[in-house]
Amino acid sequence: MLKKKLILLFGFLVFIAMNCWATSIEDDFSRISGKVGSNVGVGGVSGVTITLFENGALKFSTRSDRNGNFSFVNIPPGQYLISAKKTGFNDFSKNIRLNPRFTLKIKFDLVSKEQIVTAPVAQPVKMDLPTNPRMELPKNNEVAKTEIPQTEIAKTESEPAIISPVNEEPAVIESEATTGDVPDYVANPDQLPEPEGGLGGIIKNIKYPELAIKRQIQGTVKVNVTVDQNGTAIQCDIIKSVDPLLDEAAVETIYLSKFIPATHSGKKVTSTVLIPVKFKIN
Repeated sequence: MLKKKLILLFGFLVFIAMNCWATSIEDDFSRISGKVGSNVGVGGVSGVTITLFENGALKFSTRSDRNGNFSFVNIPPGQYLISAKKTGFNDFSKNIRLNPRFTLKIKFDLVSKEQIVTAPVAQPVKMDLPTNPRMELPKNNEVAKTEIPQTEIAKTESEPAIISPVNEEPAVIESEATTGDVPDYVANPDQLPEPEGGLGGIIKNIKYPELAIKRQIQGTVKVNVTVDQNGTAIQCDIIKSVDPLLDEAAVETIYLSKFIPATHSGKKVTSTVLIPVKFKIN
């Protein structure tokens, strides 16, 4: 009887220790909260793919929402390269460091590849001159000096002025992380999120990189995909990498796909599902 009690006590202590260890590891996680703007117009840029690389390998990815906001959650502390890409804009990248239990706040503007502003056209000014104009010489026979301001000659409409904007350094602010990073997140829902049309819905969106085909690179990239209540993939974590080319292609495939959100107690919730993206050369 005593032996049985000791075994139960030992098991209980191991359970408590494991939970405490898991909690301490989770508490060390960091997060990133940011906003993508543009050097043209006002407001945020939506649909920007933001990626975290560690030692050249893609680790985490997300996309900016319609207001240009984005976030990463549960990111292990360390040094990363953050990259932002969107068609029509120059790529952005910057080295960052994530400290334990901290939120890194970052804001930057993407530079448009084609920013053309039409300069005003010089218009002639009609002046009413006297019928018999007289020229009067200045006193003491000194020539009058007139200062002419140096102005830039306006271009015609056929020659628009090209403005080369300066890409300013992003504002980076560190602040203490808070709990409840993702609203309505459920780790073990009644029904996991799934791609619309099953894995076939994922396969039809695969864009096999030409360089990977030339190099005969193939394999299955495993991605943990966080899907929100609306069925949108909001974060991709690479669980099994094959090659940087295929890793990035897998992430793009996920973002091109639609999902059925997870449900828990009859309510749509945010949750994570493992998606294998298989690249095979026929």
